Amino acid sequence: MEAKKKEFLDYLQSFRDYYGRYHHHKEVMAWAATALFLSGCFFILLRTEIFGGLYKNLWTFLIPAVLFTLMFALFFCFIWKQFKFRYFANIVVKSCINLSVKILEDDKIGLNYKKTELEGGFSKGVLWPKVLIDEYKSVVKKQPGIPSECITYSVLSFFYLCVLVKIMLIFFC
Repeated sequence: MEAKKKEFLDYLQSFRDYYGRYHHHKEVMAWAATALFLSGCFFILLRTEIFGGLYKNLWTFLIPAVLFTLMFALFFCFIWKQFKFRYFANIVVKSCINLSVKILEDDKIGLNYKKTELEGGFSKGVLWPKVLIDEYKSVVKKQPGIPSECITYSVLSFFYLCVLVKIMLIFFC
């Protein structure tokens, strides 16, 4: 194997390792935020006396409802971004693995080492080898259209609505 290809394989491995750790970090952050939000929802749903000392009027209904809606929006955006970054890192790792396999299988493969910027990615201003960008685009095309995180988004929305209904029932019943 040529020295240049060996050096490129080492480069791909370092890229794969970095984005593999990044993927893990983003996944842990997303699931931790999901667990934190859901435990807060369970706390509110299971504690019947949590809003018991408040007067039952429109303002005391709106304040907890609006605050909880803002909290939900913040958590939802944070979790969505973490999963989006995790998805990006996952594609980069798959691209590095696929490209490494192609290089190892075919010794005479022609690689374009010219560095360019990945369009539409999260690494603005970072130059990547053209061959890795081509592989990245190839892997993106093969990915399923509906992300697996839709179940998480649905569960978060369901518990958000459950808490809002509970707040409404406390103040209007």
